[in-house]
Amino acid sequence: MLSCDQCKKRECASGRTAGFASECSTCGKAFEQSCRSYVRDDRMLAVTSHVAACDGYGRATRAEEIMLFAARSGHRSIGVAFCITLAKEAHAFCEALRTNGFSVASVSCKAGALPRDLLGEPLVCETKPGMARTLCNPIGQAKLLNQEGVDLNVVIGLCVGHDSLFFKHADAPCTCLAVKDRACAHDPLAPLRATDGVSMRDCVLDLPARLDARVQCSANALLSTDRTPAGADRREVLGHAR
Repeated sequence: MLSCDQCKKRECASGRTAGFASECSTCGKAFEQSCRSYVRDDRMLAVTSHVAACDGYGRATRAEEIMLFAARSGHRSIGVAFCITLAKEAHAFCEALRTNGFSVASVSCKAGALPRDLLGEPLVCETKPGMARTLCNPIGQAKLLNQEGVDLNVVIGLCVGHDSLFFKHADAPCTCLAVKDRACAHDPLAPLRATDGVSMRDCVLDLPARLDARVQCSANALLSTDRTPAGADRREVLGHAR
């Protein structure tokens, strides 16, 4: 089992390629295979990421680093997938992209929002009293940006799991400007910094049980009936999300 977080030496940062302990992650076939994988587009992405980091190292903000990387990579069309709760920040970032000559396609998480009973289980989940009874559509976000033919996707604040679905279904390379952390003003590292490098082993959660894999999906029923005033539009949205 890999356990780099427990390493005290961190000799891998020295640039050496030999002399490591036999159990070190740097040793073995995986390392050799990864070295052979840096060809064509993957090699260019790796090279441009290093060069872009040098362009603004210690000076550029994350938003600026993304633009430096996109410019170095020749990515001129940027897709922005954002959470509606961070719409103000997403707009500011999109405007910065446009000001710097990039074309932008932006998609909110509620674009083509799905009814809560589409997935079955979420029907019983009330996140907050009075909250809109629609589900975010990260697969739809990915497919819409795929249709736009963007060169690079930037994620801003998608929920945990929704970002996973977006990454899985996006065609273009993806990076992240910000992640959502409602409890820490969207700074998830804050509680980790508070430990002064000590792991949060004492923070033991009462983890919930795994969801039943047999949860029924009602998508077919939704596609075959007009259950909402906008039934036709809803069927079109669900078709895009497949």
